[in-house]
Amino acid sequence: MRNVLNTIKQVHGVTHPLIADMYLKQGHSSKNDNVLVIETHRLDKDCDGSINEFDHDLTDLYLDLDDLKTKAESKVGKFNRIDIRSAA
Repeated sequence: MRNVLNTIKQVHGVTHPLIADMYLKQGHSSKNDNVLVIETHRLDKDCDGSINEFDHDLTDLYLDLDDLKTKAESKVGKFNRIDIRSAA
């Protein structure tokens, strides 16, 4: 990811099996609006097309979110919200 305006700070040292990338970016509303962005690996649906496994994987991520938030804050500082982006 190219960061021309230096508005993105990569989060290193925080890992989770479902996370492909994690970074802190500056929000659009103000300079004090910092957003932690978590991008997931591609989450596959079951062979029969149901979304049960997909929901289970996201539930695991949500359950670990408080711990991930604490670790990310120790690496890059405070942020106002978390955006989770799942790959299609």
